Amino acid sequence: KRMFTTTAARGRGVARRMLAAIEDSARSAGCRRVILETGDRQPEAIALYESAGYIRIKDFGFYALLLGNVLFLTGSWHYDVFLAGVAVTPGAIMATVSAPIAGRLTDRFGARATALPGGLLFAAGGLLLALRTGAEPDYLGVFLPSAVLTGLGVGLSIPAFSSAAAAQLPPGRI
Repeated sequence: KRMFTTTAARGRGVARRMLAAIEDSARSAGCRRVILETGDRQPEAIALYESAGYIRIKDFGFYALLLGNVLFLTGSWHYDVFLAGVAVTPGAIMATVSAPIAGRLTDRFGARATALPGGLLFAAGGLLLALRTGAEPDYLGVFLPSAVLTGLGVGLSIPAFSSAAAAQLPPGRI
């Protein structure tokens, strides 16, 4: 889920009360841990979370979704580690299958032809996961479709990003 405070409400303890309400809700839903993600350019949010006892970890970009999914499946839906690994595998398969196709499409039509749809698919999968996932497990209805969308998004995006980055290198640097 997402939380933010308006500029007018900042500095009044509203965010701290919202965080406490989120933690209470998670506890009531049977969650054993809460994982927060925030941008590294949000120092106020980072300071709030650290003052509430959260520990900052490195930013992982695309890989944060994979780690977050495993932690969610084991912590909230109470999957064992093996089952959580199996549950996230369709996303990795989709990325693996779609990446070579995306590479050929990128070579033929340019990086935008796959980066944009890939980014949109990744965002759609993340949005589906954020908006539809609840305390009750719904692997086939929510988690699997989200994993497929995000996996396709990664598979389409990464070759385009790599190609665009390599295209900017001077001759002889590849």
